Amino acid sequence: MSKWDELKRLAETAISLREHGRTSEGEPEWDEADDAFWDAITPELIAELIAENKRLRQIIINSAKEVGAALSTECSLEFMERLPQEIWLVMQRQQDGADQLTAELAKLRTLSGGKR
Repeated sequence: MSKWDELKRLAETAISLREHGRTSEGEPEWDEADDAFWDAITPELIAELIAENKRLRQIIINSAKEVGAALSTECSLEFMERLPQEIWLVMQRQQDGADQLTAELAKLRTLSGGKR
């Protein structure tokens, strides 16, 4: 499990306890979940999350500028709201294509007896 998956799991556990009204300190389940979450948080991790967020925002800004420049001189708010989904779809298509090529290469290697 990656550190992000583990952090997400810890956060979701703490959120779930709060949503179900279990926010009292002194309750073993709450204390355990709360301690686990806060133990996972470090200044380095927060700095890494901030840097990643900044990097992703810059990708969106750059993409919006490129796509917006190609479409019109102004990007509408509606367009900007849809842009992350559009970027994800393009990335997903690229990943699907890469997966297909990897499968085809594996098939060709099998057919050729593993020779390169």
